[in-house]
Amino acid sequence: MGFWINNFTEFERKQKRKNRLILNFSYVSNSSERKNVKVFVEQNVKIPTKFINQEISKEILSSFAGNNNFEELTIQKKSRGKFDVLSIEVPNERDILNKLPNYFQIGNYDKLLRFGGFYPERKVILNSKLEKLFGENSELELKDLSGISFGDFLNEKELNSLPYIVLDIEKPLWKKDFEKRDFRWREDILNAEKKYFKLPKIEQEAQKKKHEQRQRIIKNLEDKLTIEVEGVGKIKMYDENFDSEVSYVGAIWGKGKKKKKEMYIIDPKDEILRKRYNGFKILKFKNEKELISGFLDSLHKRNPIISYGHNQVYDITQLRFASEDNKLIYDPAVKDIKPRRDFTRSFLQRLREDMVYLDTLWLSKIFYPYLNQKRFDTSHKLAKVAQFLDIDFTKSQTHEELRFTELKRLVGETKEIRKKAIDEMLFYSCGDLDVTQEIVNRINPLPLLVKIKDILPFSTLSEIAFSTNSMNKLHEFNHFNKNGNLPYFGYASKERQDKLQIFKKRFVRIKNELLGWTNFKKANKGEYENVQEFYLPLEDWTKDVAFKINPELKTAYNETKNNKSEHFAFLQYLKSYMKEIFADYYFVRRNKKVYQFTKDFLKLDDNTLNENFNKIKNNFGEEKLNSIMGSFRYLKNNFRSIYVSLDGKDRKIIRPALASVQGDLFESGFPKLMENDSDLFLLKENSESIRKNLSPANIKNLDSFLKNFETFEGYLNSNTNGLPTNKEGGETNARDLIYSYIYLNRFSSGMKKFSGVYGVSIDEISDKISKGYKNLSEEINQKNLKFLDHVGDYIFVQGNGDLNSAVKVRELEKFVVE
Repeated sequence: MGFWINNFTEFERKQKRKNRLILNFSYVSNSSERKNVKVFVEQNVKIPTKFINQEISKEILSSFAGNNNFEELTIQKKSRGKFDVLSIEVPNERDILNKLPNYFQIGNYDKLLRFGGFYPERKVILNSKLEKLFGENSELELKDLSGISFGDFLNEKELNSLPYIVLDIEKPLWKKDFEKRDFRWREDILNAEKKYFKLPKIEQEAQKKKHEQRQRIIKNLEDKLTIEVEGVGKIKMYDENFDSEVSYVGAIWGKGKKKKKEMYIIDPKDEILRKRYNGFKILKFKNEKELISGFLDSLHKRNPIISYGHNQVYDITQLRFASEDNKLIYDPAVKDIKPRRDFTRSFLQRLREDMVYLDTLWLSKIFYPYLNQKRFDTSHKLAKVAQFLDIDFTKSQTHEELRFTELKRLVGETKEIRKKAIDEMLFYSCGDLDVTQEIVNRINPLPLLVKIKDILPFSTLSEIAFSTNSMNKLHEFNHFNKNGNLPYFGYASKERQDKLQIFKKRFVRIKNELLGWTNFKKANKGEYENVQEFYLPLEDWTKDVAFKINPELKTAYNETKNNKSEHFAFLQYLKSYMKEIFADYYFVRRNKKVYQFTKDFLKLDDNTLNENFNKIKNNFGEEKLNSIMGSFRYLKNNFRSIYVSLDGKDRKIIRPALASVQGDLFESGFPKLMENDSDLFLLKENSESIRKNLSPANIKNLDSFLKNFETFEGYLNSNTNGLPTNKEGGETNARDLIYSYIYLNRFSSGMKKFSGVYGVSIDEISDKISKGYKNLSEEINQKNLKFLDHVGDYIFVQGNGDLNSAVKVRELEKFVVE
């Protein structure tokens, strides 16, 4: 007997017809029986509005009445104070969705479905009719899901029983960046030459000089792309026989304690005589297309549900690209569904789930984040992670050496050279797989992933295992449960991400300042012995705030306490969860500090200041004041969008050290009071030099910023009559008062919003942070430990003894303070 699980859920993305919900169901049993069934089902999407005032709510409801496009559709209303959130269920069809008013949060249908309770990766029970249909078909179309009962998530034991693959590929004839450029250039010129030879003789004669120039360029490029390899001779790397192809695919197929090893290899001359190597069965193919096709057949036959690998996004995407180049569909888990990336930033890439992708690169970043401290010669590369975990493994060749070895295997001058190269390539290609599986065993991530899945039921295991940032969705989910819509949508979503990116960069400096506030000072330069490295768990010091908002976090915290490695990894998830709260806390605190700065600058007592503010409100009226504050908000938003995209050099131009913005910077019509927003002025002053390094989208942001800057300056220069004098007898400036009022509004509304969203006050978090650093300082002094230095969230202390306020990471024989 076995069970069915739903391991894929996603809406179609068709432009011209209704998008059905696609589901994949896999049958798992103790026997070798495997079954995949792909199901299409008509499923409405439930789409909420953003917060709308009740008058607009009435207008929308009225417009739906008698509208043929929306008749017989369910519309729900949820009131939040003075605002409403409407939710409508409609078919996922572009023509219908486009007719919805702009207030609706269209898009994000998979997320909205999951937040609404349709969770991924659950066990299912089928009624007798569907059980029969599932047994007889590999693809079905259903009107609804009434015959399917969705149950619990898989527990650790059930996950361990699932069929899996450990995957690794090699493209030994990889090309360097300059070679890729030259290949493209050569190809373009060769295409031009083909066109030339098709021209009439008269036109060929007219273009003879260009033709001769192209010939010279081709020769120069081909000379550059010809390399000398010992034991091989001269190799024309542009020859199609030396294309950068997927030449090796290694796989360990497993289920429970059973496993089978295979190595798929392109062997055009049939020179690999071995049938097995280090336990791997050798499967040979004439070319890349045959290799990919053979590997796909094995995938479809064995139907693994979990895929393990080290940076396997690269492996999976290269297999997909190779399949497409060879006119094949790479669909490892769901029929006709290609793996695709749903998160890409720089080299960070996550695969959207079709299989459950558990990547040892990213898992090691969660369990052992401190390995990125390069001063200790550690990293998250496969060999370094293995070394850290006491696994005896080193790479037998560098990537550069690998290329030469593969060339020797393919076209070595003698049989002996080719045979030796074959053995070296087999040793290298098979080596990573056993090590990857051993790293999985040592990390043992499934117990923690199961606990996090209970906290994030709407997230896939692939998301959870890829990054602790998956915890960010919990805040969105909290908002959705409370209000029925998404907290950030459209431009607001970009605004939020820009804000978080800026906070992320400032958070390091803030924590450094807190260490200084606690009187931790860097030790004198030199080498120190008997040193311990500790992690500063700010999220642990403030955990009660998190537990108050999401009690399920406390359950997982307590359940992991008896396993140091698992508990440390859980703290990384808790850290990511708290970052959103810390970011909002920081910006509210900053607004409060700026407002306090303006009060000190104006030298007005509270009563006089309030009189000024009342005068401004009476003169301007609520509508104009809202416009002023909106203008400033958009000014800040445009700035953040531009700032986030800049490199370090340009950032220093618009955010220099505070000392460098003193003096005459603000004399040209920009209020001295706005010292805390000097970056806005500096962006304006340096806009043309910065424009050169911006993308087209951010050039538009810059233009909006400059236009809005003029508008805001106009507001600042508005006349306000009858303003009182300050304490020193000087006249108060309307510009300064408007700016001060803006920050009063920003911090007071921010405090109220923070408390409403998180259920705790700013002061409560401040107290917990201060107490955490004070406890750390007192404990280090009491235990006679010497603070040496810090790197990010880690401190180095000399002496023996544990700390209750921090988490010990490792002991170091020696540590150098630089």
